[in-house]
Amino acid sequence: MNIRQTGLTLIELMVTLAVAIVLLAVGVPLFTGLAGSNRATTQANELVAALKLARSEAVNRADLVRVCSSNGGACGGAGDWANGWLVHSDINNNGSFDAGDVLRSWSALAPTSSVAITGGASVAFLATGEANGGYTFELDNSDATGSGSDAAKRCVSVTISGQVRSARGACP
Repeated sequence: MNIRQTGLTLIELMVTLAVAIVLLAVGVPLFTGLAGSNRATTQANELVAALKLARSEAVNRADLVRVCSSNGGACGGAGDWANGWLVHSDINNNGSFDAGDVLRSWSALAPTSSVAITGGASVAFLATGEANGGYTFELDNSDATGSGSDAAKRCVSVTISGQVRSARGACP
């Protein structure tokens, strides 16, 4: 009587395990970098959405609308845009910022992210849709292939005409 044995030999099992280890060693860092790069893109897109919302609201309301760094519920946060930002307008026309003036707010970024702005502490859009100056935001997501890597950076710029653009890499 011939009994056929089925199964894996120790050598086959070791070769399969070695191939799996090599694939994981190559794949996990690539996946981590991809996830971090996607996170950086998402953060830049959220900032672009805030800026475009502010411009649109300024034109619709025929009034000044600002985007500023947030300390939770008001403008502030010592200019640290990584704590979040908000879009507001002086809805009740009392000349000061009130809690009811907030049109929309965004929460803080991941702890490994930072935002550097040049051009001023807040961005204001006039009733014509123009910005009150030129601004550049550089977002750095240090968990995307390490801090300082261009894959981890996004540049969002606002022109004086109010146009908002986003690009990969560091700001020029």
